[in-house]
Amino acid sequence: MFLISWLRNRKPATRQSHRFHPRLEVLEGRAVPATLKVTTLQDVVDPGDGLLSLREAVLQANVSPGPDTIALPAGQISLTGGALDIRDSLSINGIWYASSIDSPHDRVFQVFNTSLSISGLSRFAGEAVTQGGAIYAVSSDVTIANVGSFGGLVFQPGAADALGGAIYAVSSNVMITNSGVFGNAASRGGLAAGGAVYMVGGNLTIANSYATGVVGSVGPFSGARGGGVYAEGATVQISNSTFDICRADSANEALGGSIYASGGSLKISRSIIEEAVLNFGFDTLGTTSGAGVYLIGVAAEFHNVTFLNNIANGAASTGGALYVASGTVEITNSSLAGGGVALSGNDVYIALGASVCLDQKTLADYPDIFGFYTIC
Repeated sequence: MFLISWLRNRKPATRQSHRFHPRLEVLEGRAVPATLKVTTLQDVVDPGDGLLSLREAVLQANVSPGPDTIALPAGQISLTGGALDIRDSLSINGIWYASSIDSPHDRVFQVFNTSLSISGLSRFAGEAVTQGGAIYAVSSDVTIANVGSFGGLVFQPGAADALGGAIYAVSSNVMITNSGVFGNAASRGGLAAGGAVYMVGGNLTIANSYATGVVGSVGPFSGARGGGVYAEGATVQISNSTFDICRADSANEALGGSIYASGGSLKISRSIIEEAVLNFGFDTLGTTSGAGVYLIGVAAEFHNVTFLNNIANGAASTGGALYVASGTVEITNSSLAGGGVALSGNDVYIALGASVCLDQKTLADYPDIFGFYTIC
């Protein structure tokens, strides 16, 4: 009875209304990658012409925070307004074997504290006075992929140094894949180094690519180092690639026809180093060492590497294929016999104090080695 009376007299509970009030939520800023399509081959900056040049696209990308992409049309773009400064993350994509960039009076790109990726071009090339004929990079990431050929010329008319015919990079990460790189660095009395690539610090990776380069300097105090690659304190990895017909010429001293490495590390695998020449044209002058590769203070590895027909000319020549001044070197499954010609150590010259080991397969062809080594 009590339960029935309570049910009759109880008051319904008051329901609270929960109404939905839509509102805008403030999100953190997000940069959306932009694709800028170049519509003219002319090197112009004209906002009123209704066209977009490569230079205009780079300028837009520099002021647009975050990564951007520039798509190039077919045809050759000739830069007449100087190098292109890259100040923010950028990718430049061309049409394979149809897009190219030429800069006859300056280098092509200058990259500062950011990243640049280039792919799909048939060719790009430039010319500079002291450093980096095609690319000058500082504290940056540079990636070059699927480019038919790229390179440049550095010519120093005075006694100053000429460095990096194609690429000059300091404290940067450079990756070259499925591409061909060429370059020339020439000085009248200074150091000419890195015909194709000049690296100080950072990382250099070359894979499935072809490299050729020339460095040359004249005069009693001149020097030439690294016709293909000059690396100082860098981490270098080369795989499935060919260094062909590289040269380093100097009436005083020429070192490393294809590769010169000082400090850092070098690892080469499944690659060919061939036809490099030290002092071509200075046959009886200067000191030459390491027509193929010159190493000083490097932790180096060579696996499945073929050295072929590398020649060190000069009044005093050592290490036709490989010269090891100091550091540690491991060589396995490689071909050194017939790899070089020199007055001392036709194939390999090992200086006192360097630590070199070779496996039995590498030794099976009886390479001509001067110096002490161990069996790996």
